[in-house]
Amino acid sequence: RAELYEHDISTVGLFQDLGGGSLQFADGDQWKKSRKVFSQAFHYEFIKDVVPMILEITAKECENLIKSNSLKDVDILNFFANMTGEITGRFFFGQSFSEHMIDGQSMTAATLSLGDEVMLVNFSPLTILFGVGLVHAEILPSHRRLMRKIRNFREHCRLIVQEARKNPNRGNNVLSKLFELEKTEKTFTDDEIVSEFIGMFGAGTDTNAHVASLATYYLWKYPEAYEKVRKEAEDVLSDLEKVNIDSLKRMEYTEAFIKEVLRVGNPAGILMNRVAKENHKIDDLNVKAGTLINIPLGAMRLREQYFSRPTEFIPERFMSNGPFPNDGWKKEPFSFIPFSAGQRNCIGQHLAMIEAKIMIGLFAKNFTCEFPSTYELKMTQAFDYEPLEPLRPSLKVNK
Repeated sequence: RAELYEHDISTVGLFQDLGGGSLQFADGDQWKKSRKVFSQAFHYEFIKDVVPMILEITAKECENLIKSNSLKDVDILNFFANMTGEITGRFFFGQSFSEHMIDGQSMTAATLSLGDEVMLVNFSPLTILFGVGLVHAEILPSHRRLMRKIRNFREHCRLIVQEARKNPNRGNNVLSKLFELEKTEKTFTDDEIVSEFIGMFGAGTDTNAHVASLATYYLWKYPEAYEKVRKEAEDVLSDLEKVNIDSLKRMEYTEAFIKEVLRVGNPAGILMNRVAKENHKIDDLNVKAGTLINIPLGAMRLREQYFSRPTEFIPERFMSNGPFPNDGWKKEPFSFIPFSAGQRNCIGQHLAMIEAKIMIGLFAKNFTCEFPSTYELKMTQAFDYEPLEPLRPSLKVNK
């Protein structure tokens, strides 16, 4: 009953300034409009045509890392964030995304850097104590710089949109789809398009980068899982020109491996807060108007009611011939919802799984990773559910 709730925007803070109004933050008619439009960019035929672009970027980033010869103590989250950022940017804007620079930085680097700055200020003690109004007042030099950066970044994105309007048929990307829809229906203003890009960039870059980086730990921790993922990659990804959305379906173990990584370490450990709009009941629970509602997705992953041996990393549990045919999650679909569920589920979940298969598959095909013997994985709930200590493996290039 989605109509009973709305987003708690108070927890979003400065992200409203950066990408407010995008699909993730929208409610009511604005959400319905955005969801309807973007559903057309995430259907099978559209995603099928962007697979070559994902392959190209992933293979290039792996090749660049090999050529750099900087394989010790690798910032693996940053490696995958640059990869997923470029993929998301090209998915939205097309090839032109890679052609633009902001203050000497690539669009991917600039977007990632600004997102980090917004996060640091948004959750700083000063902002928590006095609210985002203090930042908006721009009294402090650091706040003035950040707000100026946000305005400059959005203006640069608007210029990219306006430039693209002069040549609206530049390949298979979200922006071209929006221009095509404008011929028959009202879609978005340029400012709304910028917000949708920023929202999509945050959702498509941060989560997949965290999943892929955490996957490297489990590839190292479980050598037998690594060999199975690597073998599938050798079988399916050896000739990239022959890879397509259908051949990727043969990577069944890799998909199960990704789902198990999502089970034990889904970056979205909790959802965005919702506020009850009116008094109502959930079964026999009375919910008053104004009550904050959230679902602790991470709590369900350890319940034996749904998962046998829940503290163990067992990718096979997600395979059709897996060892636990009677697990509860197969009967209760809402017990495993790494991409949320219902009307507000992740619109890009199928693209995310395809992207993760390619990234993790090509990583395993190209590299063997080694973590320090003293490294102990401990997770914490920050903005994402993530490792307490950064993942920094050393890599060896496979022959």
